[in-house]
Amino acid sequence: MLAKRRRALKHFPTLPWADIPEFIPKLKVKEDQGSRSAAMLHLVILTVCRTNEIRRARPEEFDLRHKILTIPSERMKMGLPHRVPLCDTACDLVKRAMRTARYGYLFPGDKKGAPLSNMAMLELLDGMGYTDITVHGFRSTFQDWAEEYGEYPEVLADKAIAHKTSNKARRAYQRGDMLERRRR
Repeated sequence: MLAKRRRALKHFPTLPWADIPEFIPKLKVKEDQGSRSAAMLHLVILTVCRTNEIRRARPEEFDLRHKILTIPSERMKMGLPHRVPLCDTACDLVKRAMRTARYGYLFPGDKKGAPLSNMAMLELLDGMGYTDITVHGFRSTFQDWAEEYGEYPEVLADKAIAHKTSNKARRAYQRGDMLERRRR
């Protein structure tokens, strides 16, 4: 019997975490110019969510009083709802985006009834001169920071990026989302 072939693992090009303090002010300039894609990208970075989790975000998923985003299971890769703690900057981004929300999307596109294009953030990065990184790569930026600098347990980083915890025994017993620990 032939062994099952594994798909080659594809790594998304990423921005090193040490470059984030230089990157964010440049992104804020674009936000201040009214760029919805810049605001969306900034929210992706702050929440460590996948592109479509923020791209298709709906205003009612944000509880700004408790500073929580709840992404429904149907938009999650693992098929489970995911709660994300929001920092003050993320809440401010959401409040501003709500002013122009329409079609049920926090970040509406130009096409009626649709969210902003999935290429909008990539085009923004290209226009900013960051042609060698991807939006999804910011999740790896976070993972590198959490492991190299953040000194956070692996399980906490896994919960933040909505990954399955690698330790099977821990996964069987640890069922909470560690929301308040992730908030820090």
